[in-house]
Amino acid sequence: NLVKHAAGFPAPEQLLKVTKTGQTNYGMQFVGAGRSTAGSQHIVEVVDKADERPVWVTIWGGANTLAQTLLDVRDSRSSDELKRFIAKLRVYTISDQDDAGVWLRKEFPDLFYIVSPSTEDGSEYWRATWTGISGDRHYKNGPRHKFELVDNPWLEEHIIKNHGPLGALYPRVAYIMEGDTPSFLGLINNGLGWALSPSYGGWGGRYVLYRASGETRRIWTNNAESRDTVTAENGKTETTDPATIWRWREHYQNDFAARMDWCVADEFGKANHNPVAVLNGDRTKNVLTLSATNGATVALNADGTRDPDADNVRVNWWIYPEAGRTSGATLSVAEGTKTELRLPQVRRPGKFHVILQAEDDGSPRLFAYRRAIIEVTP
Repeated sequence: NLVKHAAGFPAPEQLLKVTKTGQTNYGMQFVGAGRSTAGSQHIVEVVDKADERPVWVTIWGGANTLAQTLLDVRDSRSSDELKRFIAKLRVYTISDQDDAGVWLRKEFPDLFYIVSPSTEDGSEYWRATWTGISGDRHYKNGPRHKFELVDNPWLEEHIIKNHGPLGALYPRVAYIMEGDTPSFLGLINNGLGWALSPSYGGWGGRYVLYRASGETRRIWTNNAESRDTVTAENGKTETTDPATIWRWREHYQNDFAARMDWCVADEFGKANHNPVAVLNGDRTKNVLTLSATNGATVALNADGTRDPDADNVRVNWWIYPEAGRTSGATLSVAEGTKTELRLPQVRRPGKFHVILQAEDDGSPRLFAYRRAIIEVTP
């Protein structure tokens, strides 16, 4: 049924063909000569393809399978070949769940690496950005913003029951729901352009390039500049790293519910689908970069934004100040198909991020986005 609702879903045979087993034992003690696995070799095969797109490796446990990959490549190729191999990789790990992550970051200083570093025993996970997916209650680190959407009663109704064999397999929450999923969520092409830079912010959270304590070089991680300031549904404003994810909770959970509906809806008209956001006439999902001068006014419009189900679409605009690390700009209006960004006088070049957010009135309510980056020169 999925292909009746969106293009691009692989056939089961395709998924089985690329499903491999990595290292099943713990840590770097199982990395070395003669310890290659189907999983570590598969990473090599994917990176070696004649395809210039980056290869994302999302790590939901220990990182020793990737460590084996890079050890094998380093031992079998020239330094230039190793450099080209590493340049294609984008790694996002859910904290440090073994000792391989620290080794990777030290041994391969040019490796693109997103992580909230931690001890291996999980005692520091509460600090991590990824806990914003649903960890408020378990880690006691969030306001439980729209928390009913990540708890068992909601999951029973919208995911587990009456949603086919896949839904029936979905586990009930014991600790937190989907703890590893932030490493993948940002790669969903929803118009926010998160994959271009972890600093942009989106469903995968927001990170900055920084040398954290104990690290040998800069990584994409947390510091005072990686946090978002967000007002939760309880009216309280929080400035935290998990907020960079929980601010989107209704959006990604509704998207999850809709896709599970697609699993059982045998016709397009029996389920809801995301609206299509159009920015300044551009109908792609690309980030739109505009240039402006000091104090200028930039016109933005969402003309042509529509919904494939003929639902009503509400268009909102908002400035994402943390993504641009700039301030002082204002929008003429926050709702409607047209707005103007009024820029301040700046002393140095800066970037202002504006998000176009389109929301339909279907069930569940679904979202689409576009991002405009306005580059300002003095």
